[in-house]
Amino acid sequence: MDEYNDKDETAPLISKPATGTSDQRKSRYVTVEPMIFLFIFGRATYMLAFPQFIKERLASDQNVSAFDRSNGSCYLNKSSKMYVTQEEIQKQATLWTMYLNATAQCLAMITATILCSYSDHGGRKLPAILPPVGALLNALVYLVVINFHLPLHFLFIGAILQGVAGEHTTELAACFSYLADITDGEKRRFRFAVVDVTFYLGTAGAQVLTGYLIQILGYEAPFWIMFGCMFVVFFYAVLFLQESLQRSDTTSVSWTTILVSLFKNIWRLFKSDIGGRRSELIRGNIVLLLQFSAQSTATSLYVLYLLDVPFCWTPVFIGYFNAIRVCLRAPGILIGGKLLPFCLSELAIVQLSLLSFISSFVLSAFAYNDVMMFVVPIIASLASLTLPLIRARISRLVDPNEQGVLFACVGCMEGVANFIAPTAFNAIYAATLVYFSGFAFICLAATLILGIFLIGTLQWREHKLTPLLADGGKIN
Repeated sequence: MDEYNDKDETAPLISKPATGTSDQRKSRYVTVEPMIFLFIFGRATYMLAFPQFIKERLASDQNVSAFDRSNGSCYLNKSSKMYVTQEEIQKQATLWTMYLNATAQCLAMITATILCSYSDHGGRKLPAILPPVGALLNALVYLVVINFHLPLHFLFIGAILQGVAGEHTTELAACFSYLADITDGEKRRFRFAVVDVTFYLGTAGAQVLTGYLIQILGYEAPFWIMFGCMFVVFFYAVLFLQESLQRSDTTSVSWTTILVSLFKNIWRLFKSDIGGRRSELIRGNIVLLLQFSAQSTATSLYVLYLLDVPFCWTPVFIGYFNAIRVCLRAPGILIGGKLLPFCLSELAIVQLSLLSFISSFVLSAFAYNDVMMFVVPIIASLASLTLPLIRARISRLVDPNEQGVLFACVGCMEGVANFIAPTAFNAIYAATLVYFSGFAFICLAATLILGIFLIGTLQWREHKLTPLLADGGKIN
């Protein structure tokens, strides 16, 4: 791999002229953080509400009370016919959640790859505008189904629209690319950190609010919130967000050329194996895939798991749980990321982060009361350190002109995880619900053990290379 100095890393990805236009100057102040907050807030509201709506709707169709919104009661007598019916409803709700998630994420995986490749030539605005449109239309579909009591099959229309528009994967990729265009060095790293905090604040706020909305106003309210958030994001992007690429950079390129160029660049990225680069990139991407899979599965799985026995939680309780689970990740990243490097190596911190995630899943699987479940977010507080550390590590392995295709690969890993993992683990949960409802969490923990093994191989390789570096050897 060719060597490069720090100047390449601190320069903006898209150079700007010294004297910009009025629109360019305004773009310094009108940026993407408000869009990210509102988009994530609206989407988190949806992700918490729709599994609960599906379960209550299935119960209503069978003239069964799935759960009481005010006290979370459900049938505990396993010999009761109502208990058997309740478990069957839980299984059906899990399958519906799995099918709808799979539909949206499968389409979004394709759309995100195409639109993110397009944005390097056609600008960042289009990929930032389309996802809120799809989410807005999905919210409308839910509102129509709720008000007119239409069959649940109509929800697939919304899932298709949201998936074709790119989902959150495309929105976040477009926003990160936008920030990379207009910032450099320390400012870029700071703005990326602000985006992470914005993400967690938006998610946590929605978790708490959604529970109260469902309990007090019913299921229409969360979807109206989602509709309103996406409406504002759309018009913010159209009317206020300035294009970050100069006109000379936004050239007209065919979609075929974009796709062919993307695959060629990916091939070049993994073709070189100087200093073991290829094997480390592959292992790093696999660890990211496992982490993305665990994170994308956890939210919807926890909602269904906590609605069932022995917890029978209300929407408000579930909202508090998810809010705490998300909120503790932010200080985990900030504090753990600052203090742990004083006593642990980078890869050792990743190991600790994976162990944190695994422990939380194991405790979730065997928890039998509320106190044990509320300990889970505390144990998982370091679980999100894996993503920034692995991203930074593999980013250092490639040249500056390979950064874009590298993170396109990372985005592809996230898209694959969002599509496959919720589908697979929700199916496992539905199949094992009667025997051991926590088995899906055991399976999630088992997949992350593979991540620990892969990181261990990297640690072993570093240990072998240490004597070479001490003797003045050079590893590219």
